[in-house]
Amino acid sequence: MKNTFRFFALAAVVAAFASCDKVETVNQPVKNNISIRIGTETKSLLRNGTEVRWSNQDKIRVFDDANVGFKFETTQSDVATAVFTCTDEGGWTGGVPVMAIHSYRPTVNQTAFDGTKVTANIYQNQMIHHNGSYARDGSLSIGVVGKEGSDYVVNEMKNCFSLIKFQLENKDITSVKMRGNNNEILAGWVNVSYNSGNPTWEVDGNRGEKEITITPGSNAGHSSNSTNTFFAVNDIDDNNDPVEGVYYIAVLPQTLASGLEIKLTKSNGSVATRTINSSIVLNRSKIKAFENPLDKDLTFETTHEPIILDCRDASKFVWASSDPFPTRTNKYNTEFNFWLTGQTGYVFRGNVYNWDKHLSWEKGKTIKLPNISGYSLVEMSVTSQKSSNTPTYTITDGTTTLASASINKNTSTFPVVFDVSAHPQSSTSPDRYLSVSDYEGCIKFILTYTKVSE
Repeated sequence: MKNTFRFFALAAVVAAFASCDKVETVNQPVKNNISIRIGTETKSLLRNGTEVRWSNQDKIRVFDDANVGFKFETTQSDVATAVFTCTDEGGWTGGVPVMAIHSYRPTVNQTAFDGTKVTANIYQNQMIHHNGSYARDGSLSIGVVGKEGSDYVVNEMKNCFSLIKFQLENKDITSVKMRGNNNEILAGWVNVSYNSGNPTWEVDGNRGEKEITITPGSNAGHSSNSTNTFFAVNDIDDNNDPVEGVYYIAVLPQTLASGLEIKLTKSNGSVATRTINSSIVLNRSKIKAFENPLDKDLTFETTHEPIILDCRDASKFVWASSDPFPTRTNKYNTEFNFWLTGQTGYVFRGNVYNWDKHLSWEKGKTIKLPNISGYSLVEMSVTSQKSSNTPTYTITDGTTTLASASINKNTSTFPVVFDVSAHPQSSTSPDRYLSVSDYEGCIKFILTYTKVSE
């Protein structure tokens, strides 16, 4: 069954995905306060599998002819047309706007334009916030800014991604992971060229991602014990209303010559794998759909694979606030819970901020690392750090030092590995903390957890 599971294309859906209304404009009553009318292939929500909508959380970034970017936002929600206005402090202060990009926060604040290519991120960890849609942070589209009379317009923004549609039979699946059989780059940071309306992409350095993880948000599935699970086909939601679970994975367009592998995880930790060995063509701005529910005829088995939290890019962290994750110039003075996008079950806590994509905090502060039921932290691998000195990083259980190392920013022996496997987490000592001796801690790191022996 695994090798005969097939895709099929949805012509009607593809047509709808490839076209929509232009975005309306407004007058400019204040100097340097501009709005842009945009026509686009994609929005942040899908309705009824074909209709596209803007959300009031949508943001775009507009670059001027000096390659300086400005943030534009809309306050409208679930509409086919919307108004985007510059919301940067001081309004639009640049030259002529030349390029616009649609990408969900916080990446909208970290995109770049060199006059030819836009650098942006399609997230590896994608949380779907609405049933029948795809993750906001999986969206990436660009367009050239022009003029119609006195109005700035983008006659059509072009998608830089493809969508894979899937449904499920089981009601307790917490995540779906996809990987190409040839380890192709499916997401991550890319440089995109507009290419006369047919965008092309290339990986930005070594920042490509070979695996995509999809999880449901609170409005896209069942909520139980803080663990969200996807809706199934012809399911009943938490309010006992009928619902049909439909989801989309955003992926970089390409041909997966040897197919792909998909792993599905249930709330009890059991895993099933779907393998497709035939070539799969993922066309830009089009949808590829599974013919049957993704987990049809699969057997779920208990697995003891390690849980790996890749914290090398602080822009992937989110927190329980409508504001963007704190930056160096936007610090918060109190501790708060935060987690990697799409991994709400693995919660950190601390007074931290994002400094140039490094997770940062100050001397005297600690970060409480995730406590994962049934698993124990065994290793922290530091791949880089940013400091003028040589700070010492320490992992403790709150009282006892479990591992410690001083890390010089100029060292050539990365990664530096903190081995805490000799100190398994237990019910009497469940928590692990990270602290720094210098004035400021600023590192990129990976945490590895393994299953606790029963």
